Amino acid sequence: MPDPINPAPGALIAAAKTNLSSLQPEDPLYQTVLDAAEFADNAKAAATLKAYASDWAIFKRWCDDRGLCSLPADEATLVLYITDMAKPKDGSGLDPFAPATIRRRLTAISQVHIIARQPSHARISTNPALKATLQGICRKLSTRQKMKTAIVREGIVRILDGLDDDVRSIRDRALILVGFATALRRSELAAVEVNHLKWNNDGVTIFLPKSKTDQIGEGREVEMIYGMRPDTCPIRALQAWLKSAGVTSGMVFRKVYKGGKVSSRGMSPGSIAVIVKKLAVGAHLGTPDEFAGHSLRAGYVTQAASNGAALDEIMKQTGHQSVAMVYRYSRAASRARKAAAAKLGL
Repeated sequence: MPDPINPAPGALIAAAKTNLSSLQPEDPLYQTVLDAAEFADNAKAAATLKAYASDWAIFKRWCDDRGLCSLPADEATLVLYITDMAKPKDGSGLDPFAPATIRRRLTAISQVHIIARQPSHARISTNPALKATLQGICRKLSTRQKMKTAIVREGIVRILDGLDDDVRSIRDRALILVGFATALRRSELAAVEVNHLKWNNDGVTIFLPKSKTDQIGEGREVEMIYGMRPDTCPIRALQAWLKSAGVTSGMVFRKVYKGGKVSSRGMSPGSIAVIVKKLAVGAHLGTPDEFAGHSLRAGYVTQAASNGAALDEIMKQTGHQSVAMVYRYSRAASRARKAAAAKLGL
């Protein structure tokens, strides 16, 4: 049986053609049905399909190891699966999976069943046993998400102070400053191409063709301006990287091999997260589990809020669709200001 999460190209179009026996090619509805099938084939973003495939592979392996059927998966199997995910990983040093991760895994499992035209018990809304189990997990583990430590200006400076003048350090300097100044997600940062950069007197406008909250690809622009100090200026850091790496087209941020050779391919979002974590720990800002690629984005929100920027101004830069996450970091910045004010000795 073909892998349901990776159907052959044009699978839905082919299926539509087999169901058009009652229509003639010249019939207006004939082409409409084909168009509808093509739209359906492109309904899911590539990143979403990749995430589904990864989550499905993990579930299938879990079932295979226990002699359980993954497709179709019955209710008991799914309850056991999420129960196992909620347990501490003894001996591995890993914490239980967060409720948000469990929900995402169930969504992937449900999508695979839908694609394979199999009955799905993975929908929380229609499965009382699964819903009750997940509610119990949430109460035990707490649904509050762990906020990664925001890297604000002071932390940025400490990271930059630890960098050398070699090609990799020049790239890392640009990566940190651009990531902080633009508040881009790591996936957005990894996807920036040279032709997305529009230089102007104030700095550069970065065009984002697609992002997490823009799945249909309308695109948006993010501004990055010259800094007040040369050593912390994101524009100068970006220009230095492009020049030293000889990058004139294609992906902006790239892997640097030993010896300083620059790859022709772009970096992955995951590698950006690893670099941010490594540099933060190297600058003694905290422990590895406190940081991720999101720390730069969170740092922008925290620093901007601390400097008095309004929430709508911050959201325009970050592309957030909801004030919830922005408000959490904004509130943290407010508490920090009050704590500092209380230590004036007045």
